[in-house]
Amino acid sequence: MRWNNIKDKPPKSGETVLAYWWEDDIHQVHLLTWYEKGDKFTGEDLRRGMIDMLELVHGVYDRKVEETGFYFLETNKEMETLFTPHADIVTHWMSIPAPPNNKKGWLGGVEQE
Repeated sequence: MRWNNIKDKPPKSGETVLAYWWEDDIHQVHLLTWYEKGDKFTGEDLRRGMIDMLELVHGVYDRKVEETGFYFLETNKEMETLFTPHADIVTHWMSIPAPPNNKKGWLGGVEQE
């Protein structure tokens, strides 16, 4: 795997990736989802936990993307969970690597016997 320059090759719309940027002399790497203008938010990065509740209660998936870029989920003061645009400072991205593979197996990040 290698880092991709966002100017050369953006991720696919709806793809959650490792996003990198440099700000205030600190290297930053976060999980963010890339969306293209006009697409609908898919929430593929949320396919765990309360996904059905988010969809039913907050209508997360009914919104169209207004601007192309990276987005993350946050809960506002009114307790609404919304996709929020990330600051336009990401310079590189990488697909999320496969989880570790060993003979004992992994479950939720906890090694199982």
